Amino acid sequence: MKKLFKFFKGLRGRFLGISVLPAVGFVTLCLIAVFTTGKLSTILDDAYDDLIPAVDLFNKMSTAKASYGYYMYGALANNNNELLKNYYTGQAQVILDQMHDYIQQLNDKPKDPEELRIYQNMEKIIPGFFEVSEKMLQELQKHTPEGDQFVRDALKLDGAWFISSAYVDAVLMEEIDLHFNQTEDNKVEKELLQKNSRTGLIGVSIFVGLLIFGLLSWLSAITGRRIETLTQELKQSIENVNQSVDVVTSSVSVLSTSATQSADSVDKTAHAVREIRDKVERSADHASIAAGLSEKSEEAATLGEKELQELMHSMKAISDSAKKIDNFVSIINDISFQTNLLALNAAVEAARAGEAGKGFAVVADAVRQLSTKSSLAAQDIASQIEDVTGKIAHGLSVANKSATVFGDIVSSVKKVSNLNKEIAVATHEEKSSLVMIDENLGEIDSAVQANAQNSTMISHNSMDIAKQTNKISSLVIELNTFVQGRDDEDAA
Repeated sequence: MKKLFKFFKGLRGRFLGISVLPAVGFVTLCLIAVFTTGKLSTILDDAYDDLIPAVDLFNKMSTAKASYGYYMYGALANNNNELLKNYYTGQAQVILDQMHDYIQQLNDKPKDPEELRIYQNMEKIIPGFFEVSEKMLQELQKHTPEGDQFVRDALKLDGAWFISSAYVDAVLMEEIDLHFNQTEDNKVEKELLQKNSRTGLIGVSIFVGLLIFGLLSWLSAITGRRIETLTQELKQSIENVNQSVDVVTSSVSVLSTSATQSADSVDKTAHAVREIRDKVERSADHASIAAGLSEKSEEAATLGEKELQELMHSMKAISDSAKKIDNFVSIINDISFQTNLLALNAAVEAARAGEAGKGFAVVADAVRQLSTKSSLAAQDIASQIEDVTGKIAHGLSVANKSATVFGDIVSSVKKVSNLNKEIAVATHEEKSSLVMIDENLGEIDSAVQANAQNSTMISHNSMDIAKQTNKISSLVIELNTFVQGRDDEDAA
């Protein structure tokens, strides 16, 4: 409801409301015309449905009654010609049946109080009329002189059929006069209705015309004032828009310059990033090579550590063998001591033997000398073995220290290898990141270039908008001139 009220407060709604008024007036005129034509139609329908059928029915009855009398006279006139007499009596029978049918139609017809009064008089006459008419037909069909005479008497001016026929004619004429009087009354009513209809149509037309003229004048006045106000406000708004467009144009020019500078900076940054990416790619390749070499060094150090361990095991085995030789030297010393002791004993026994033991004394002396040499050799071997054992122990100590140092080296090499692998992975990741940064810088560069182009386009569009607003301002002035019939200079 609120929206509808707002709509009719607007110019379109008001014009729509005024445009409805002619339709309302037209509908009113149509209703008056329809009412008038309805009344006229009712009068005509009454005449068509009541008067014309009634008059026609009465004329048919009057004609049938006259025809019946004619056929009676014809039958009497051709009394000697049986064929013609039968023809006329047959036609009379048909007419009599038709008159019965007309009377039945009259009975079925709706009647007003006056018609009902006349019909009651007819109900008193009609039975006697049909009774005489049927008796006349029966007498003629007997073909007797008495019957023919009865018909002649009934057809005389003072006869029964003629008198009843005259009563019927009188009633029918009274009914016809009643309907004609109603027709005259309807004619007067029709003329009065037509006169009132013309007066109503003229009055409604004048009223609607004056109402539309007044409303259009009122609407024209308030529309002119409203449009004048709107044009002034629109003009002020256009001036504000022009100022805003100037500011936007200046801002866009600055933005375009900044965008161009940003595009140059982004281009230089992208070039620097590409150089860094190339260096990182070379570093990544070197890191990959270093990682491979570190891995090989790690394998060689691990292999050296294993061989050093085997060397330590071999030196330990040599040290153990030297200790066993030292044991053998002790055994040799013991053997030399025992041999020397046996040689002494042999020498003693040889001396006791005298001459017989001289040869044995020489052997004993040789054995003693051999034992002495063996002891000296064993001592020399023991000294050499002790020196070798000392050197082996020192070498074993040095080998243990070397194994420890070599283990530290292997551990360091492993750490360096792991670090080189991590450096290689990180370098590849940095390479991927730099590639992504390069792509993003490319997109940023494209966006900045597009922004620069858009800024230039916006600047041109702002100029176009300024031109359009100037044109709109001119159109507003023309609209104000068209609505008010004067321009701003005339108003001033």
